[in-house]
Amino acid sequence: MSLTDLLPPGLSITDAIRLFYQVVEDTFAVNLAAGAASTWIAYDICLTFAEEVDLVWKAKWSLPKVMYFAVRYYGLAASLLYFLVNSSSSPPFGVCRHWPWYEAFGATTAVAVLFGEGMFVLRLWASYRRNKKVLALIAFGFIAELTSSVTVGTIEARTISIMPRPSWFPRALPGCYTLASVPLRNTLGAWIVNCSVATIFFTLMLYKFITSESFRMELSNVQGNPLAKWFELRHFSPLLYLLLRDGVIYFAMIFFVNALNMALSIRMEGRALEGMGVAWTIAVSSVASSRLLLNLRGFIGGDHDDRTRSLKTTIRFEHPTAEASGASESGATGTAEVWIEMKEEGSSTAAPAEESCGHVALV
Repeated sequence: MSLTDLLPPGLSITDAIRLFYQVVEDTFAVNLAAGAASTWIAYDICLTFAEEVDLVWKAKWSLPKVMYFAVRYYGLAASLLYFLVNSSSSPPFGVCRHWPWYEAFGATTAVAVLFGEGMFVLRLWASYRRNKKVLALIAFGFIAELTSSVTVGTIEARTISIMPRPSWFPRALPGCYTLASVPLRNTLGAWIVNCSVATIFFTLMLYKFITSESFRMELSNVQGNPLAKWFELRHFSPLLYLLLRDGVIYFAMIFFVNALNMALSIRMEGRALEGMGVAWTIAVSSVASSRLLLNLRGFIGGDHDDRTRSLKTTIRFEHPTAEASGASESGATGTAEVWIEMKEEGSSTAAPAEESCGHVALV
């Protein structure tokens, strides 16, 4: 029996060698990406550990706190396990036998959808003051995303065949010894659903911000170009700026990693590179979701970021305006106005009060 007889029909030895090197390169790239993703999660944990102890560990137990620990540390454990198994030249067969199911449910679905997206959904619902109609829309999107992930994960796990790793198998190809052929139609739908749901959630967040009373009140005071007020958001409402900034960053990161997985499914179908986005899905969900909670609690606790830490707040009281006085004389209730002026420390000049401060009417 010659070596050619061991090859699939129509495949020459030259093509077989070329494909072998391609698989080795693809596997190395996937494992390199997994190692980088795990390092990023660990680095972010070290970077924010002091804040985490103060803002999360010392806080009372609640659902957001439980989800934070899950997405933070279970995400790190899942990412490390994914890297270690796929880069091992002799992984235990008992681990490999259940590995496709773990990849489908224990890693990406649990971290990215159940914990990561769940934290953002709770925050989004709270911003709408627990509106039941918004809750129905959010629940529909979340369930659709979870269902698509579970369905695709089940199909993939049942399609992949696990076999004991032969002793002669080259060490240049680490990981479990699997045979799989997952059609594109089985995976593409899930990534489309994930991108669509992320866009819907971002639209809801943006709509809530634009229609908020604080933003409309400030926008009504603009004398010139209304778009210029967007760039002054962090001056008149640091909290709104924080919520919008974190929401935009979260959406951009989640949408990008979902689009990356969708592109890899299309362009790299049948190659090992198709799985490069799995580790980054875990990492992005872990970092982005945990930062949502840390940044918000840090702001509420007074630990503002560099862009708001240098702001000083000045409160001054004024009598009602002429229009308000007229309204009071005609039977309306008079109001006193509180002007909250936020100035940069070290600033040589201050903008006019009408242009650089927010105001709240107190009945």
